[in-house]
Amino acid sequence: MRGTYHFWTASDDVLEGGRNFNVWHKVVPSKIYVFAWRLLHNRIPTKINLLWRKVLHHNDTMCVGGCGCPETAVHLFLACDIFGSTWSFLWCWLGIDFVPSIVFGGHFDQFSRLAGMPRYTHSFFRVIWLASVWVIWKE
Repeated sequence: MRGTYHFWTASDDVLEGGRNFNVWHKVVPSKIYVFAWRLLHNRIPTKINLLWRKVLHHNDTMCVGGCGCPETAVHLFLACDIFGSTWSFLWCWLGIDFVPSIVFGGHFDQFSRLAGMPRYTHSFFRVIWLASVWVIWKE
């Protein structure tokens, strides 16, 4: 278990401008933070990724939400009118004003370290972000 914790928190994989993202949290099941790690590295099976791997035909790449856009991870989780709108409901529920990044790494970093919030809340917001992306994916 100690090796797993070290792997997730001290990974050599660098994302977006030299940032490492710590998605590990003790209250989150491993399948969720593995999914989040894959999401931050654009390794989830979206239709565009499946097209790139020659699993799908180019006619089958539209978003499952029916909005007519190609299904990329950024579109599906952040920009889609159906699934991306989840974030605005979440911010209203939390009672915070938030201008999201359109890049996953920035979105995760912004959400888990909300400016003006006490440092001890960062862990809670990270868990909320992880749960939200997992629920969007499962839907």
